[in-house]
Amino acid sequence: MSDNNNDDFPDPRIPSVYADGIVNATTLGPVAKLIFARVDPSLSATKETNVVFNQQIIIPIGALIEGVAFLEEFIEKLENDGNADKGALNAAREKRAAGRAR
Repeated sequence: MSDNNNDDFPDPRIPSVYADGIVNATTLGPVAKLIFARVDPSLSATKETNVVFNQQIIIPIGALIEGVAFLEEFIEKLENDGNADKGALNAAREKRAAGRAR
């Protein structure tokens, strides 16, 4: 990676955080708070795992809604390009709905 910063590429110093998923979401007045987590395996090979809350994003609700619309378009592109199963978003919605119905 080059140290050269220019307007054609993101700054390479932008922090990156890996997450296995979003585990909680709440609102705080006009903003939404999303909590991300990762699943860490046991270092002693016990097959146990530990969920670690590792990042939170606080975003205005309007920006969250715009972001969801952007992500839906991105998921459609992933499906069309063969990088995600067709219908993956609807399958995820159905899975979440089934979990809430319990």
